[in-house]
Amino acid sequence: MGFVVLVCLGFIGTAIWSNWKAHDIQLREATTVTRNMTGFLAQHADDTFRAADTVLLGLVERVERDGMAPAALPRLHHWLQQSVAQLKMLNGIFAYDQDGTWIVTSQDSIPNNVNNADREYFQYHKTHSDRGSHIGAPVKSRSTQQWIIPVSRRINHDDGSFAGVVLTTIEVDYFLKFYDSFDIGEAGAIFLASKEGAILARRPFESRMLNQDISKGTVFTQLRTQGPGTTMLTSKVDGVERLYSYRRVTDYPLVVATALSRIDILQDWRQDAYRSVLETAFLIVILASIGWRLTSQIGLRERTEDALRVAKLELENLNRSLEILSLQDSLTGLGNRRHFDQELARAYRRGLRNQTSLALIMIDVDYFKRYNDVYGHPVGDECLRKLAHALDEALCRPNDVAARYGGEELAVLLSETDAAGARVVAERIRSSIQALSIPHTGNPAGHVTVSLGVAMCLPEQPEGGASRLVDAADRALYAAKNGGRNRVCFDEVL
Repeated sequence: MGFVVLVCLGFIGTAIWSNWKAHDIQLREATTVTRNMTGFLAQHADDTFRAADTVLLGLVERVERDGMAPAALPRLHHWLQQSVAQLKMLNGIFAYDQDGTWIVTSQDSIPNNVNNADREYFQYHKTHSDRGSHIGAPVKSRSTQQWIIPVSRRINHDDGSFAGVVLTTIEVDYFLKFYDSFDIGEAGAIFLASKEGAILARRPFESRMLNQDISKGTVFTQLRTQGPGTTMLTSKVDGVERLYSYRRVTDYPLVVATALSRIDILQDWRQDAYRSVLETAFLIVILASIGWRLTSQIGLRERTEDALRVAKLELENLNRSLEILSLQDSLTGLGNRRHFDQELARAYRRGLRNQTSLALIMIDVDYFKRYNDVYGHPVGDECLRKLAHALDEALCRPNDVAARYGGEELAVLLSETDAAGARVVAERIRSSIQALSIPHTGNPAGHVTVSLGVAMCLPEQPEGGASRLVDAADRALYAAKNGGRNRVCFDEVL
């Protein structure tokens, strides 16, 4: 038995050593790949902005030499269109005078009543006398509505004073399409950022990430202190652990980084390690001469555990389904009264903890008893379903809660919403329901309308505050109904 144990320990030690060695090799190969890819992407960024900058240099020379008189503009317009046609990365080329007015563009025509004096690049050149190019933060183009990266230069009068700005724009999508051509795995990432740490383009792309400040992250910290390099770290943008290689672009104030996720890098190694473990385990089983009965008992136990896990999962799924059904109104599909009470208590506690405002809208269908008397309860149920659907469509935020409070009365709970915001939502709900134009001969308006009571509070007391909010919303609702219905009234909880 001692010999068998010694041999088994030898197999285990060999498997651990070989797998660890393979692990290191895999990471070293990934480091080489990311470094090479980052160098290539940095060169691509340098070439792209150099091409755009070259066009701007030519445009500045033409404008300062020939001026921006109307006679010179047709020829200049033709040259700009040729430049955009030759350089596919360019979205457009523009020239603005010292007031921000469009003088000439590569587009077919100049839009009416447009001015770019408010843009960051225009203000930069107006207040900076240097003649170098300026790469601005990504913005949405006013002419194409596409996300673009502006590259601009200053125009001077003969006396050196500010005469305007020339601008060319590069679509963010140009970089994204290029980045998509690289195999970086399912969780890999590539980003192009300014030297200040603002994201200009990123794969995977989300528009909310553009201009996001990452200057305090590890990549920029190490780039400032140690220069280009490679490091394993967890992204502050999406929380994924990746191997990052990063470097500055040679001639422009830009930073490029390529990252492969640790999971993707080690996927092949992990499979080999699993196979090695299985092979080692098989040899150990043979050397240990485990009897067939023991093996069958182990198998039976594993099958029993699998069956128990499956049964547990099915029971958990069933419990979740029952819980959802217990919180849903069967007629309208909205949350029921129980769901509303739970969400109200939860939202109030959250508002108390975070000191954020909480708003409640109580909604009542005007003359609904008459509606049921005239059209019947089945039609009344269908009316409530339509109103519930319109109410759900009128809500924009995922954390807004809509529920059937009781009968024909509905309720909407708005977290982190002030009085003005609650009024806007209530008016949108009222307008949406009125726009349905559901016939109602018992209503003086001739169609179904609703009255809405809005209340808002800043939670301050742990006990009783939620019920006072409901009471205030009810008072506002009664005020709306007494005031003529089909309207919104407000009551604030102090």
